[in-house]
Amino acid sequence: MRGDFSGNGTDEPTLWFIRVTFPAKSNSNTSSQLRSVPDTNSAFGSIRAIWILGESISDFQLNRFKNSEKNKGKVCNTGFWKYSRHPNYFFEWIIWVSFFVFCLSSDFGLLSIVSPLLMFIFLTIFTGVKITEKHILAIKGKEYEEYIQSTNAFFLWFTKEKI
Repeated sequence: MRGDFSGNGTDEPTLWFIRVTFPAKSNSNTSSQLRSVPDTNSAFGSIRAIWILGESISDFQLNRFKNSEKNKGKVCNTGFWKYSRHPNYFFEWIIWVSFFVFCLSSDFGLLSIVSPLLMFIFLTIFTGVKITEKHILAIKGKEYEEYIQSTNAFFLWFTKEKI
């Protein structure tokens, strides 16, 4: 996985969020305002499974593409990379969505929507996509420009028709 900030194989922002939200989740009783919200553990687990599978598969696909001699200098546009220029960032964002879902049944759980929104902004505007694409454009040039024209930047979606 990407994002090893601590040097020990963990993703620091994710661990921080877990440390902050899980105690609040476990200590809170059902909110009178949110009693109709069902237990979110199943949804949380399902979304986390999508995250780990999706990010692992996209990383595997990219590594396999890069390690093939026939793909030297080419742009990876197979597998998840056919539907998103940054599927690994998309799946990283999915884990933040799962934290939001997990917190929904807690008091003030709706406030946790801030986390996936901020991560989306950081991954698409300030870091992630913007910085990575500037670097890749400098290396891959015209082929990557064409890939940008036909493939969504973040969300996995169908390819666009070339203009």
